[in-house]
Amino acid sequence: MDLKKVGVADVLTMGNGLCGILAIVSFLFFEEGLSLGTAFIFLGMIFDGSDGMAARHFGTKHDYGRYLDSISDSITFCVAPGVMVATYFFIPHQGMTPANILSLLASAMIAFLGIRRLVKFSLEGYKLKHFSGLATPANTFFVVVMIHFIHRNYPQTDPLLPLGVLMVAASLQVVNVEYPKVRGKLAVSFAVIMGTFLVLLTIQHYSDLWFRIGDHDKPITLYQILTFLALGLVAFYVLVSPILLSFGKKPQKPASV
Repeated sequence: MDLKKVGVADVLTMGNGLCGILAIVSFLFFEEGLSLGTAFIFLGMIFDGSDGMAARHFGTKHDYGRYLDSISDSITFCVAPGVMVATYFFIPHQGMTPANILSLLASAMIAFLGIRRLVKFSLEGYKLKHFSGLATPANTFFVVVMIHFIHRNYPQTDPLLPLGVLMVAASLQVVNVEYPKVRGKLAVSFAVIMGTFLVLLTIQHYSDLWFRIGDHDKPITLYQILTFLALGLVAFYVLVSPILLSFGKKPQKPASV
């Protein structure tokens, strides 16, 4: 790339890809890699959501921004969540158990189906009013929230069920189902939720603030409350928003003969 043509939007886009690389390194090599890698993924989401606005505000000197965006997205929203799943669920000393096999399969599906979706989006999908298939950032958010939900609330759960759910969600990236694009005030609200989630994941002291509800002896931490809310939000988008979108469409009039 000619450095003279690199604009603000390009820097943000490449920042997204760099965050994806740092997330992968965190998951693989750091003891606190789960929280650190999650922070880098969410920071990548912020960069990804900002580059379009920067391109509209500052302009661009080339027409291949969407290809650069897809390359960065493939790192942050395909490879990084795939590595996250593999490093969290795969237990090396147990050999190739059904859970370990499924963890590798789910990891591969998240990465490769996401990349396949991004290729299709770069060629023609960007022209559509709605997303065709689940967008890779949405699937990544689902992966991250699911793992943190299990990690804090149900650490001893059988991994087969969540891995199966993650594989189904990964498949939604390439199905012919329309998903709404999150824009305007809804996008701002979503960014605030992600930002709050990021802060609580990376600052352990505040994530362990607790509340005692009713007569329950065991307190509920703010982290747990947030993971429940975040999982509900993303589950609503994944499962319900396509149905609402289909009901909101106006029926097309038959062509006159």
